[in-house]
Amino acid sequence: MLSLVIVLLAVYGLIIFLWQLNRKFHNSTTNLLPNLIVIVGHASQWIEWFVRQLSLQMYTQGQDVQDVFIVDLSASDETAMIISKLSIRFPFVTYIPSSTARCWTDVSNLLETSQRDQTLVVKINDEGDMRQVLRMLSHFEV
Repeated sequence: MLSLVIVLLAVYGLIIFLWQLNRKFHNSTTNLLPNLIVIVGHASQWIEWFVRQLSLQMYTQGQDVQDVFIVDLSASDETAMIISKLSIRFPFVTYIPSSTARCWTDVSNLLETSQRDQTLVVKINDEGDMRQVLRMLSHFEV
């Protein structure tokens, strides 16, 4: 009985492995996911969840997350510390401390230096906005 369970788990693992390989090699090399510039303020409560959810969501769609710039308008809270720790685990995250006065200058500089054709700029104020952005990004497909 135990050997049957082990065989079934091995077959399941092999199927998942082959499915992932197929998806990786048969997707086109052009990723339609845009650069993402996220403007936040006082986001320490939910920014980690957002980055992790974004990474997981794009992985399940077979996409690699490219360049997520987080422009923080409130350098006074612990958002900077959280994002710097996240950028070690998720190399696609770049933290940009900013202010309300400099925000659009910083975004403009990012747009000028972007190497991708598309860039999505969003301002997230709370968890509801965050969920809407994740829902919107789920429509970008390879």
